[in-house]
Amino acid sequence: MSEARGNRECVDPPGVVYVMDTLLQRQREIVAKNYVATQVIQYLQSKFDLKSASFLSEAKFQLVGSAAEGLVTSSKDDKDILLILGPPYTPEYFKFVHEAHGRYFMQWNKQKWKGGKPRYVTEKGYLATTDLRNHVNSCVRSALEGATITQMKVARVHVWKQTVRACLKDEEDNGTQYIVDVIPQIMGNTWKKTDGVVSWANLEPELQRTITDIEASGNSAVLYSLFGAVSTSPLSLTSNYSLLEKEFFIKNEDLRNAVILAKLILSGQRWKSKYGFKTAHLKRVALGNITSFSHLTPWQGMHHLFQLVMSQLQAGYLDGFPDLHCDLFWHKNDEDCQYLSKMIANVMLTLDPKFLSNYL
Repeated sequence: MSEARGNRECVDPPGVVYVMDTLLQRQREIVAKNYVATQVIQYLQSKFDLKSASFLSEAKFQLVGSAAEGLVTSSKDDKDILLILGPPYTPEYFKFVHEAHGRYFMQWNKQKWKGGKPRYVTEKGYLATTDLRNHVNSCVRSALEGATITQMKVARVHVWKQTVRACLKDEEDNGTQYIVDVIPQIMGNTWKKTDGVVSWANLEPELQRTITDIEASGNSAVLYSLFGAVSTSPLSLTSNYSLLEKEFFIKNEDLRNAVILAKLILSGQRWKSKYGFKTAHLKRVALGNITSFSHLTPWQGMHHLFQLVMSQLQAGYLDGFPDLHCDLFWHKNDEDCQYLSKMIANVMLTLDPKFLSNYL
């Protein structure tokens, strides 16, 4: 019996069971190719040796994204690598100052690094995030340009939004191409010492356990991308919960499968390109409402997830849990939110499990 069927074969419509089986098989095939990202990590580690700046030579690498989370729906899903900088860009040397909607500044705490102020700190003591990002991106690009990683040739490297994107071609596999994104990050503090997130006491026990496991391994569930949102300060950072999402979704199959189906619909309807509505938004809404998904099948859970999204959009926002008082659509007006809610409602009204396979 397949993973998707389990004990819910008599509950889920046959069309949904077929789609889930197909997606899980597709995942196994795609995840088997994730060795590409692992080899890129090993290559970068060898390039960022002891001769490099400490924030690179002591950096940590983490596989994240759809393949790592078990949320792959397409071979087009990118392979994501977090490059988490080492000292001095760590909580030991900086305080994270919360601004709003998941945006932060880093303020130097006067702890000296090698006898002085860390590089890229302004006269007022704030980290010049954009400058640091540009430097890190340049180092990653230099390391990857023209490289041969095992049998794969790096055909192109370029900056794509907040990532350094490497396009690799496998010369021994008929020129098969892979896309790997390297995403510079700064590790945050422990959850209980972080401003701007939902308090520890108000987190569901499942999330508390996941965060505890992450912190026990020497990592942080709160990360910061060296990339402020559009029209924000070049000093700002954006909160990132990639590690928390990865660890949570791989351990919670029912919620993960609901998100997989919702992602399939979102991608098929091209809501990302049309309205800026992304899988990342679905994951945040799901994390903020995990108890309401108890005992729901993937089909039921997918509908419930979109109902939650529509309800929030009708109220003019999209909750950015676990960021406190965060609206992921802060840059959109009420009309935009209402319109997207109607588009989602129209699809949900006509969605027939018999024809769900059309989205594959």
